[in-house]
Amino acid sequence: MTKNLTIDEVKHIAKLLNLNLQESEIKKLAGELSEAASYVEVLQELDLDNTTETAQVTGLTNIFRQDEVKSSLSQSDALKNAKKTFDGYFVVPPTIRKK
Repeated sequence: MTKNLTIDEVKHIAKLLNLNLQESEIKKLAGELSEAASYVEVLQELDLDNTTETAQVTGLTNIFRQDEVKSSLSQSDALKNAKKTFDGYFVVPPTIRKK
């Protein structure tokens, strides 16, 4: 039997995911995550000894085209409309900020 996640465990998970949750959301999420974990436990009990491993099921192999080198923008052309550059690279604002 899968143990239920504690409120502290859910708060820790939320912190790792950078989620700001209300107390009511934390309680609800604790139940939902515990339920999801119980489904995983059921899957772990399946007997797969006689099952062939598969990475995909369509049978298709290498349906991609050959790589071809084509002309493209030069670095200076690619950067000429950029708001900010540094040493030949685009400069963009950070997307993840540490508190």
